[in-house]
Amino acid sequence: MKTMRFLILIIFLMSVPVIYGAETSRAIDGLDQEKEWSIMIYSSLDVEDWLESAFFDELTQFSKIRAAGDTVHIVAQVDFRTDEKKPSERYYFKDQQMISLEKLENYNAGDQQVFADFLRWGMKFPAKHRMLIIQSHGSSWMSFAGPTLPEHPVASKSFSYDDGSNDCLNIFEATGAFREVLNGRKIDILAFRACMMDQIETAYQYSPFFDYFVGSETVQFADSDYKLGPAFQEALEKSGVSPRDLAVSIYETFLEPNLKSYSYSMLYHTMCGGSFKMACLDLGKLREAAPKFLELNSILTSGLDSSDRENYSSALLGSRKKAVKMGGTLSKLYADSDDYEFVDLGSFLDKFALECGTLISISDQKEKIVSLCSQCREALTQATVQCYPSPELEGMYTAATFIMPQKNKMVQYYLKNLEPVFQEMDFCRDTNWDVVLHKLYVQ
Repeated sequence: MKTMRFLILIIFLMSVPVIYGAETSRAIDGLDQEKEWSIMIYSSLDVEDWLESAFFDELTQFSKIRAAGDTVHIVAQVDFRTDEKKPSERYYFKDQQMISLEKLENYNAGDQQVFADFLRWGMKFPAKHRMLIIQSHGSSWMSFAGPTLPEHPVASKSFSYDDGSNDCLNIFEATGAFREVLNGRKIDILAFRACMMDQIETAYQYSPFFDYFVGSETVQFADSDYKLGPAFQEALEKSGVSPRDLAVSIYETFLEPNLKSYSYSMLYHTMCGGSFKMACLDLGKLREAAPKFLELNSILTSGLDSSDRENYSSALLGSRKKAVKMGGTLSKLYADSDDYEFVDLGSFLDKFALECGTLISISDQKEKIVSLCSQCREALTQATVQCYPSPELEGMYTAATFIMPQKNKMVQYYLKNLEPVFQEMDFCRDTNWDVVLHKLYVQ
């Protein structure tokens, strides 16, 4: 009988949620009640010790949100470095606490099915609106065979790095998970607390599943001393706060620690030319811009096949050289900042319109190109909800970059390793930018 009572006690204790930072345990009320918002956080902390610590400290700030558990569901799935240090867990945020709902075996955060299972779990908390926050390392869409490639000079892992499993989520795995779980539904906001995730190709790939996108084109910094600002608190406490307003609020929340860090960090100067950029995009309007880009790229494709090819090529490469560039994912291939693989789309369009005025000999095509550059630039501006550039970029930036490698060994790397993946992305399917690059570099 004592043995039976002991077993019953053990089973009971295992079923009760554990409160992070508290000495007692209790049941949680209201998990099945519809809230105004649900915030789902996928936190991949199987990374460096210092980043695991900084990100977890930052994560605990969400427990300070006064609306948590009242008008807002906040849930997180966290993968730590080792089971010995702390088991991976699922948390619910309420009453200034992170309450453990479930302990998990140390899993592979870079596995598509693990990510899909997290999404299914997070979507069970009923809410009128939802936000998904990805907290991890990030390095654009450039990953297709795990975190490292035999010929790759640096690890290119897209996002949700898992050092213990030597894996990450690439853009197609993430897209597959969203398609499988959402099944036609949308999440209002996708926010990356991760480096280098704001490329037009990346944002466009996720646009069928989200309305707003928050990310940076450069490095982001984790800060153990960071505190969630009052703006985000107040936004969540407003009755009927719109997805657009909350997207701006989380953009400002993620912007703050970077503003504190970028001016003195050598990472910005070695990987991003000393610059910092972050943006909030309206993905519906971004998709509306695609037909204009397709029309422009169709003219460029024809021009590169024509007798005027040399002038089209010179205009494209000259505009690339003069435009603002960002890099970081292929840093060991750089000779200088001209080698950065990503080019600011708006500044490129501005430069290209000017270059065409000088180089393109067919007047009707010239006028059409200049007009389409202006229309594409305006479409991108309309898709930009908020954008922050560091001071040296004032007046020269827009809210997204796109890939256009320098004509050297970077191009050879692109053609060999990246082009087959790039061609499969939705942005290329809808705009033919991959066709322009291929004709520019191969023919």
